[in-house]
Amino acid sequence: MNLKGQLKPGDCVITGAGGQLCCQKVIHAVGPQFDQGNPQKALAQLKRAVKGSLELAETHGCISVALPAISRSQGFPLSLCATTIIKAVKEHCDDKYGDNTLKKIHFVNNDDSAVQAMDMAVRQEYGNHGVSHSQQTLANKDTKSPPVKRAKSDSMCLGQVQTKEGMVITVTKGNIENATVTVNTVFEDLTLTKGAVSNAIFRVAGPKLQQLVTAKNANGKVGEVIVTDGCQLKSKQVFHAITPHWDNGQGAAEKVVTGDITKETTDVIVNSSNEGFSLKSGKTVYCICAQPHPGMIMTQPGNLKCKKILHLAGQTDIVKINKVVKEALQMCVTNSYTSVSFPAIGTGELHRENVMFIIVNPEFEYLDIDPQTHLTIIKIERIQNPVLWKSLQLRKRDMELRNGHQNNEKRLFHGTCHDTVAYINNHGFNRSYAGKNAACYGNGTYFAVNASYSASNTYSKPNQNGEKCMYLCRVLTGDFTLGQQNMIVPPAKGAVSVQKYDSVVDNVARPSMYVIFHDTQAYPEYLITFK
Repeated sequence: MNLKGQLKPGDCVITGAGGQLCCQKVIHAVGPQFDQGNPQKALAQLKRAVKGSLELAETHGCISVALPAISRSQGFPLSLCATTIIKAVKEHCDDKYGDNTLKKIHFVNNDDSAVQAMDMAVRQEYGNHGVSHSQQTLANKDTKSPPVKRAKSDSMCLGQVQTKEGMVITVTKGNIENATVTVNTVFEDLTLTKGAVSNAIFRVAGPKLQQLVTAKNANGKVGEVIVTDGCQLKSKQVFHAITPHWDNGQGAAEKVVTGDITKETTDVIVNSSNEGFSLKSGKTVYCICAQPHPGMIMTQPGNLKCKKILHLAGQTDIVKINKVVKEALQMCVTNSYTSVSFPAIGTGELHRENVMFIIVNPEFEYLDIDPQTHLTIIKIERIQNPVLWKSLQLRKRDMELRNGHQNNEKRLFHGTCHDTVAYINNHGFNRSYAGKNAACYGNGTYFAVNASYSASNTYSKPNQNGEKCMYLCRVLTGDFTLGQQNMIVPPAKGAVSVQKYDSVVDNVARPSMYVIFHDTQAYPEYLITFK
């Protein structure tokens, strides 16, 4: 590689594999650093790196090549990185059109989120027929772990099993103090003479082992691992894992039940909320702070029977759900709570095929209503429509890939009359009604940033009892531009671009109104009845 001289972002060279690699060649590509000030340059360099790599593989007669998520760790937004790589591959294949020697292109990464992004980008560019998983992946998913086999070569070996990741676990009969790698189990007081395993290790290692453990000044919390020198043991290091006392099976248990989570009597009840948190409430106004809290917050239980309510940002991605549940459990452990109730995070009640209307408890959910909007709230209902919710999520994922960022969703207001509520709850918004009230910025569906605008009699017409309705909605505004009267679709993003804006606004610098032209871009999440 030194013979090639100084390489620049987008350059690539090919060398022999060597070492213990199974491949014949290695292509070294210089991935660019993403520059938000000049993203087009970075995108062009990334495409050049991908196309150059494929061209080198072709030139050297390769019939298969494995591509990682190049520049994934160089500041590139993941979805934009994946989309750019897949488009570069497609352009290379289209240019060759039958003259290419490459028969297989594998997209490989050890990061689950990167794999999902690449998978989605391939589906976006090629459709579902363009995606196939490796035989190794399929085998891992479709087959059970191999049975435990007794090793014939070692009489002390009781059995071996290989995990789906390829790790071989061997069960061996013998003395732990003679092991080449030692994991010790200790109690919270860090006394090594307690317990059969720890005491056996201590006797061989000598008193210095206890001194080393004590010198670490560990907190002694369950789950903590202390690493020390092996002293007189065969192993160079000892990993002391702090474990809890056996409680005869009375410890933590998991239970799945059907019912109203607000009736649970656990120490903590988890509330799956939005990404912004606030605890302000008045007699007639429910509001949310303007500053979002990225994570979770714990509040008093109000009228609930639990000790605390843990509010966390709801997720739909499996990896993110796994992460947030672990963080919630860790927070409960840190605060010494012994029981917790979780809702079905991320489902959005999608297992139900009917539309549900749930009366919102103001102690439990907080809505984006401007504190200056003086409304007498009669009731707030959360709409759960699985068909509309699925459509919104599909549209959202498509928008994130296309726009290269995740700042595509906003919570906005929409005023309406009682006559249209049933239709919106069941079928969503219909842009064919555009112009019924006003259509200054295009013939689409209008949503306001401030509740006071939608709450006016012009849009929220009162019924015979003086009651009015408006929705707090999840709206996919995506990339937007200034709207104009009589628009039926958003304009193109450029003179020669086929990509269109996702929505239009009344003021690009400080929008107070958003207009969408696709019905699946909005979900009526809350119906607010007020005077």
